[in-house]
Amino acid sequence: MTSLAPAARLERIPAALWRQAAVLVVGGFLSRLTTSIVNIGLAPMGEGFGVPLDTMQWVATGYLLALAAAIPISAWAARRVGPTRLWFASLALFILVSVACALSATAGQLIATRVLLGLCGGLLVPVGQMLLGMAAGPGRMGRLMGTMGIVVVLAPAIGSTVGSALLAWQGWPWLFWINVPLGLTALLAGWRWLPRTEPGAAGAAGRLDLPGLLLLTLGLPLMTWSVAAIAQAGGFGAAAADGALLLGLVLIAGFVLRARGMEAPLIRIGLLRHRIFGPAGLILFCGGFTVYGAQIALPLYYLLVRHETVFMTGLLILPQDLGIALAMPLSGRLADRFGGGRLVLAGIVLTVLGTVPLAFLEAHTSYLWLSAVLAVRGFGMVLSGMPAMTVALASLPKERVPDGVPLLNILDRTGASIGAALAVALFGLFLPPGPTYLMGALAAFDITHGFLALVAALPLLPALILLRAERQR
Repeated sequence: MTSLAPAARLERIPAALWRQAAVLVVGGFLSRLTTSIVNIGLAPMGEGFGVPLDTMQWVATGYLLALAAAIPISAWAARRVGPTRLWFASLALFILVSVACALSATAGQLIATRVLLGLCGGLLVPVGQMLLGMAAGPGRMGRLMGTMGIVVVLAPAIGSTVGSALLAWQGWPWLFWINVPLGLTALLAGWRWLPRTEPGAAGAAGRLDLPGLLLLTLGLPLMTWSVAAIAQAGGFGAAAADGALLLGLVLIAGFVLRARGMEAPLIRIGLLRHRIFGPAGLILFCGGFTVYGAQIALPLYYLLVRHETVFMTGLLILPQDLGIALAMPLSGRLADRFGGGRLVLAGIVLTVLGTVPLAFLEAHTSYLWLSAVLAVRGFGMVLSGMPAMTVALASLPKERVPDGVPLLNILDRTGASIGAALAVALFGLFLPPGPTYLMGALAAFDITHGFLALVAALPLLPALILLRAERQR
């Protein structure tokens, strides 16, 4: 087992490894950027297609669900064809499907192509993390995974700002056209700098567990849709939503039971019993829930309550990006030197402190105060996100890293999809029509963010467990 003791002296990282990290970051950055860049465009796209917000939110939620559906096969596929080949194929398809998204003529076409885009993008981040995790070693894991933290934290944060600029400049199709030049740049750089890995480089592939894949890829979307539908309805009682939730839970339980009884399962659920990996996984689930739920809820306050333009809304969310930029250079180096447990705990506390005030906003809350709150929130998101993943992966033997990466990503993406769907559902549930629309929008926003603050605080106990386990090693 790999030691997690903080390093007294940091191992040098070769320039070639930094170049590989930079290329992999660009590919994964695209997958995460398009997750959030669309959120600020949901309302304008809905107006353009003539469909309500609760329909257009499936452009965002469908992508997140497809990401989660693709991740389970990432470890098997990487072992089957080689991690580098899989990364190239996923990125090439991601570029092509982005073009299809930009050319969509109806809301239905856009939702369908976004699901396909999610299936491609769902492989980019975990496969990139596999390549880095296998090459880095424990003494360099924190700094390199901190670089990958740009994917996990910075891309979702700047998505609103970039998206608002593109909407003001050219319109919603450019939310997808932007993927083409960035993706082609990553392909060319990867062809030059990424090492060629043969099939089996990440371990023996074995047979693909098709029944397990079917159970998981059907169970997760059913559970996510039903949770959002039940919340939007104000509780249980709708037969379709209740039945979908029950069926989704049965399918997921069936997958867990099947995985536990297999020697080479699609996803090694047993890793969650690890005293370090398990708490870190729960932290990432709650983090994904909070981050992506807020990415949809926050623009609604500026658009509907403060009546700001889309472009101005993006600028007003920018302080969160600045907090992220300040924390990003520190997180990986501090995790390598002092251990990740302390950073994770501090990050969760800061994220909660930066989310709770959003549940008490008024129609004329100071933008200066809001900017300070968002900066604190962004700083905390960095410290609680990547260090948790770094500690989790560093606790595993090298041969188990390809199994740990997809499991952590599934937890993160599942939390993100449920958080995004629930944020829209709760907002719609507490948003009354008629002349009280303004105050109703404010109340709906406050309630939604109050719920997100509660979820942000849930990982405090797992963080304490993680810190204790790390100290005992």
